[in-house]
Amino acid sequence: MKRTAQNFLAIFGSDAVVRLLGFVTTAFMARTLDPDSFGTINFGMAVLSYGVLFSSPGLHIIGALNVAERKVPAVTLVRTITALRALLACVFCLVSGAVYVFGAPSALAAAAFFFSIVLLPLSFQLEWYFQGRESLTIAGIGKIAAALIFAAAILLALTPLNYRWFVPFCYGAGMTAQAVLLWAAYVRSGPSRRTQKHEQQGDAAARYSWRTVFRQALPVGAAVIAAQALLNFPSVALGIFSTTAEVARYSAAAKLVFFVLAIDRVMYSMFFPFVARIYANAPLSLPQHLERIAKYIFLLCLPICIGGSILAPRILEAVYGAQYAGAAPVLQIQIWYFFFTILNSLFSYPLIATGRERYYGTATTVIATATIVLLLPLIYMFSSIGASAGLVVGEITLAGSMAVKAGPLFPARSFAHIVKPLLSSLAMACFLVIFSYISIFLLIPAAVLVYLLSAMAMKAITKNDVIFLKERLV
Repeated sequence: MKRTAQNFLAIFGSDAVVRLLGFVTTAFMARTLDPDSFGTINFGMAVLSYGVLFSSPGLHIIGALNVAERKVPAVTLVRTITALRALLACVFCLVSGAVYVFGAPSALAAAAFFFSIVLLPLSFQLEWYFQGRESLTIAGIGKIAAALIFAAAILLALTPLNYRWFVPFCYGAGMTAQAVLLWAAYVRSGPSRRTQKHEQQGDAAARYSWRTVFRQALPVGAAVIAAQALLNFPSVALGIFSTTAEVARYSAAAKLVFFVLAIDRVMYSMFFPFVARIYANAPLSLPQHLERIAKYIFLLCLPICIGGSILAPRILEAVYGAQYAGAAPVLQIQIWYFFFTILNSLFSYPLIATGRERYYGTATTVIATATIVLLLPLIYMFSSIGASAGLVVGEITLAGSMAVKAGPLFPARSFAHIVKPLLSSLAMACFLVIFSYISIFLLIPAAVLVYLLSAMAMKAITKNDVIFLKERLV
């Protein structure tokens, strides 16, 4: 099996397992805890997401890029980036602890502090190093190990009495195990021995100090922070301006969207290093590769969004129970965030790989900030519905701004590939409506079959596509 296929199976398989475990764990917590307690846990996780952004402001992306380009000794990168991430994680923990100790006591403040402690093992994660090396199997194994530990502990021992400290403790235990596993693999790979000569030939250690790496990561980091801050802002704002029950409804839908965003994760792990390498070695062939990637994205993502919009009420009831039926409109809106996030990645990664990260950083920061401002009145007036709608509008705007800049990198015919997948998805939608009385567990695979047959009949999937994938994956 070729390395491309191995990496694809590693990252997609591990993400599928991790998200499935997370999916089961989330559903179990939602059924075990009352909506207020479940909302408190999701608030703590949202704060942890902000801590991850603060402790790694683009450092993991720049680290992966430098590892892929092989211009900087691996030992220097790992030492510098890990130390900087650990320092920033400690700062965030201290601030969160001060709020918990000296502020007004509340369940939300306690959840925020307990989850912020998880940043300490997270700062020692080396997943970015293995992504840059395109050695994704070990990275996938580490993610699965962390998810297994977390899921097993929650399923075996979570109760409504211990959830405040037990959930973050289990999550931190999983992250610690993952960090240890990746560090062991890093040590076994022996980068210090292979790069010692490279280190001695120049002043790499001096040139890649904390300040240098931070300056290099800042444009991308600002964009990542803005985008992720926007993504987690609704949960925090709903906890402040609305009720924890609204947080739970929003989070229930968001967890399902996050599950299918495994596709975006695959794009980051495989598409970004691939585009960087193609641009560095064979820039004239980049447009044809981008066109084919765009075609496959349309084929894969449109049926998920259209089918998910139709089946939203039944999916929520099957996963979380009847008490979350009110989250159906939220999911029907949020599923389109998934589509425009994938489009955003399609345009953003070529910009970063071709050295236009400043535009990416500026556009993302400005649009994310404007979206947060828009979300405030929407959340205040319409709660989780307003939060979801504002999030989708912001992602549409962001994807459009990236398309304007990255468009010249794509052949003009690239975006005509959306027509046939759209028509095939509409045929599938008709099938879902007509046969809505069928069990959802039979309806979904039948709808997938209808979509594939329609796509093949319209020649959205051709023999050349099959040959192309076979040559690269088998």
